Parts: sequence; structure tokens; C-alpha cells
Amino acid sequence: MEGNLLREVSLKWIFLVSDSGPGNPKSIHIDDPGGSSSGSAISVAANLVAGSLGSETDGSILCPSGSNSVVGIKPTVGLTSIAGVVPITPLQDTVGPICRTVLDAALVLETIAGIDINDKATIKASKYVPRDGYAQFLKIDGLRGKRLGVVRAFYGFGNDTFKHDTFKLHLKTLRQKGAVLVDNLEINNIQEILMIKVKTLLWHMNSNYP
Repeated sequence: MEGNLLREVSLKWIFLVSDSGPGNPKSIHIDDPGGSSSGSAISVAANLVAGSLGSETDGSILCPSGSNSVVGIKPTVGLTSIAGVVPITPLQDTVGPICRTVLDAALVLETIAGIDINDKATIKASKYVPRDGYAQFLKIDGLRGKRLGVVRAFYGFGNDTFKHDTFKLHLKTLRQKGAVLVDNLEINNIQEILMIKVKTLLWHMNSNYP
């Protein structure tokens, strides 16, 4: 019964959409801050903290990070500990950093990655953690020549919005740093792909909470 209750709550949580209430303090009532780690992303975007942590099964770090224009990383399962986290599925849930810059996110990730005796998955994954951390791989001109796709299908806001203007500036910055943007990139059968992800997540939930 307990497993069924947790699964039911988790199912409702997946499809929960934040309204204008818990919005970014800098743009409250303007847009959806994303979820479920919205508070973590909002606090970074509002400059209340230098960095924060979020937990993700499928999108709970990346979605609010994108909505609030900050940097979020969903680590590979086992790279960081989920001890103390109530997971939807231990096969996907991880804890990761949300920060204002890529450098900050890399520094937080290398701080929290590694072995935790309370999470056996971290023991197996520890051999993949670089000895000198992740920041060593960052390059000042790392964007030069990189092709980045801009999928407008995920832009649920109009051209006359604050968010549109903000992302327009970000795309301009990427170009200035040498990135090649493939704008209006279309992905065939994108809705079917997204539904497969949802079905896979629900299968994991049913497997872990019979």
C-alpha cells in the first residue's frame, strides 16, 4: 500500500505545472519557473546564492535551469550520492549542481562527486570521477566551431516577452564566442520521442514500487 501511494503521488508530481505563484523574484508573474527543482534554480537566478543543488529523475534540474537561464547538470547515476533523497526510481534519480556559470557548476560537481558509503552506486561509479576534477577540462574558447541546435518547439513564449529578449541575447553571446547556431532545428517525431521517455519513466516507477 505504501508503494502504491508513493507511486500515485509521484505520478501527479510529474505532470504538475507551476503557475505564476512560485516565479523567479526578478520576473514574477511573467513566466513559469519550471520544476521540480524550481527553488534551487530561482535562488541562483535571483543572485541569492552562488550555487545550489537539485535532484532529477527526468528534467527536474535541466528544465528549471533552462527556464531561469542558469547552468544545471544532471550527473550520471552513481556519480553523486542520492542518500537521503526519496527517488522516483534509483535507476534515474541523481543530485546535481545549479549555478550561474559553467565554471561554478563544474566546481560544485567535482565537490559532490565521489564515494558515499550510504549509496552503493557511488562506489561503482567512483572510478569514472577524474582525479583533478572537472574544471580542468574547461576552455576559454571552448565554444569556437561548435554546432549548437536551437529547437524552437520548446519555446512556449511569444516574441514580445521578456524571456524572448533574454534568450535572444544569450544566442547572440554564443555566436560571439564562436559557436555555430543551427536555428529552428526540427526533430522528426519529437512528440513520439517525448512520450517514449514518459512511458519509460512510468515503467521504472511501476518496477520499483509494485
